[in-house]
Amino acid sequence: MTEEEEAKCKKTSHSTLRQIAIAAIIAAARINNGLVIGWPSKLPKIQSEEDGLPISEEDIAWLASMMGLVYIVACFITGPLDELLGPKRLLNLVLIPLPACWLLQAFTPNVSFLYVGRGLSALCGAMIATLVSPLLAELCDTKHRGMVSTLAEIMLDIGLLTSYSLAKSLPWRLATALCAVPFVILILLTPFVPESPYWLVEKNKVKEAERALLRLRGAKASVSEELNAITSTMVQRNPSLYEQISKLKRARYAQPVILVTVIFMLREIGGPNVIFLYSVYMFTRTGVKLDAFTCSILIGIVRFTFTIIAAIVLDRVGRRPILQYSSLACAGAATIAGAVLIGDLEGSSWIPLAAVLLFVAAYGLGLGPVPWVLIGELLPTPVRALGASLVTSFGYLMLFIMNFVFPLVIKRIGLGWTLIFFALANLVLTMVVWAHLPETNNKTLQELETIFCKEHMEASCKQCTDDSTTPSQSNFSIPAIRIQESDDDWASVQIKNGQVIAFYSNNAYEKSEEEKV
Repeated sequence: MTEEEEAKCKKTSHSTLRQIAIAAIIAAARINNGLVIGWPSKLPKIQSEEDGLPISEEDIAWLASMMGLVYIVACFITGPLDELLGPKRLLNLVLIPLPACWLLQAFTPNVSFLYVGRGLSALCGAMIATLVSPLLAELCDTKHRGMVSTLAEIMLDIGLLTSYSLAKSLPWRLATALCAVPFVILILLTPFVPESPYWLVEKNKVKEAERALLRLRGAKASVSEELNAITSTMVQRNPSLYEQISKLKRARYAQPVILVTVIFMLREIGGPNVIFLYSVYMFTRTGVKLDAFTCSILIGIVRFTFTIIAAIVLDRVGRRPILQYSSLACAGAATIAGAVLIGDLEGSSWIPLAAVLLFVAAYGLGLGPVPWVLIGELLPTPVRALGASLVTSFGYLMLFIMNFVFPLVIKRIGLGWTLIFFALANLVLTMVVWAHLPETNNKTLQELETIFCKEHMEASCKQCTDDSTTPSQSNFSIPAIRIQESDDDWASVQIKNGQVIAFYSNNAYEKSEEEKV
């Protein structure tokens, strides 16, 4: 290796480490989501300990599920605030009250304040969840985007595992109070994170965007090409809520938002968060010989381990196959657990535990991290703020419904049949991914802007040529046809032998291999 190549390699390594360090700070905010999801594991101790509170079965259902309702409200607040303040600055502001929210839950004198603390920590968590994935996608370069986006899910898993561990080993008030500690540290670290260059360009702060890119890529890095690509993309980005709603009427913007929304909703109907929220109660019902708190910790360890594996393989294997096979594995695991519980076989109490751990492993590998990666990658830039709010709000609506009705459903039809229902939902999700999800791996955000536009154009042109072509006219070409959607939003296509050979838009140009030859 020459000295020049060695210097280039060292420069690239420093840039990668810098991006990972910044991404880790941003992603660490998702620890709160894991703590919020795992906190209901402390409810049995709140009922049984001397300094506990008089909570009813109805309180348990509401305290476990209320975060879904709070998340829906937060999603629609986050979008406008994101556009007004910038994602990084808003993230800073959201983190500031978090320690107080957890301390309020820990030292609450009555159940009413417990609801308030739970609601506020969930509100902050929902805003964090909506902000983190798009911000990671916008700050990191293409080749590292899958890995750093998965960091957010790893941090959530750390929060979940921490919550389960604290619930097992400490009194509930101390265990809840310690949840405030990570955010005191994080508040001190977030000033080192640059603002999103996409948001800065949108606000005509091009010089600041360039400085942000230099902080990410290195002081001596050449960022002019990347800055030009961002500027080209941001020609279409419109902060106006009305204009974002107008754009969602067009197929090229609506289709990816609908697809990611369906993936999120089916994921929640498949029951993963029910398992995480009600793990202690579930394992108590199944008669597992191990302590229910120990089983919950096993769930946290398995999920954390397989999310780390996902971070390693996601950029190598791709999003589509991992999501497809992980949802299929979740369907199989839920079917096995449900069938054993329905059959009530003697000496088989270990099988539901093994099946649930398999479910959690598959979830950690794909169903957990990949949908959040898709929010940052697949939602078009002009509607990303509104799209992210819509996707997460519908996902959290299903989360609330599933968590709230779960205790009622298992009383009515039993845990076994409930798990069979989860299996069917995961099977439907597998088919949706197989039929409709394009691969986003190794594509820039600028390239991803055109995926659904190009597919729509190819389908329209194929129908046109099928209707007009005769056997004697099989070899022909059509000059580029321009389609104008608005003054700053257009695309054109060129056809040869019934195939799209060139596709143009105001921010992309692609040619088929045939045309390049």
